[in-house]
Amino acid sequence: MNVFKQRFGVWVEDVVKYSRYVANGGLLFTLYFTLIYGAFVYNQFLTDLDPSFPSEWIVALIWLLLPLGHRPRTLIQEADQVFLLPRLGEIQAFMTGVRLFNVVFAAVRAILVMLVVLPLLVRTQALTSIEVGAILTTSVLISAAGRLAKLEGVNTSSCRARSRVASSWCSACRY
Repeated sequence: MNVFKQRFGVWVEDVVKYSRYVANGGLLFTLYFTLIYGAFVYNQFLTDLDPSFPSEWIVALIWLLLPLGHRPRTLIQEADQVFLLPRLGEIQAFMTGVRLFNVVFAAVRAILVMLVVLPLLVRTQALTSIEVGAILTTSVLISAAGRLAKLEGVNTSSCRARSRVASSWCSACRY
């Protein structure tokens, strides 16, 4: 897990660095106003909404699209196929950290999407709090499953494209 913690720290540093560029460039200010205006328009849409609006179809469409939009992050670098081979025992811990990292980000993404969609669903359907929780849980599970499926697909497809040494490294990191 040491390698994962190091790579995760580098990734966080990069995210903070690029976030500062966005904040200093004025884009963040524009995003705030766009978000506030979008929330105002969405609230007006919800107040004028007919109760017979097919919101369940919108949720079904979102559930279909939710697992498709993920790009899994492996935090693997090109030189790892040579330098991590002697440390095969640490690869399983590294990949466990990568899987957890991807599941957390998939869950956050699903929760944010459902925070936007749930008011529409609650406005048009008579839902209990247990049903809302079930919808939210299902969204998180669908999103996490899509992210993990792509992550495992990245490992297997990259194994086919690399040399025999890299292929043995990739197959070792899957399990």
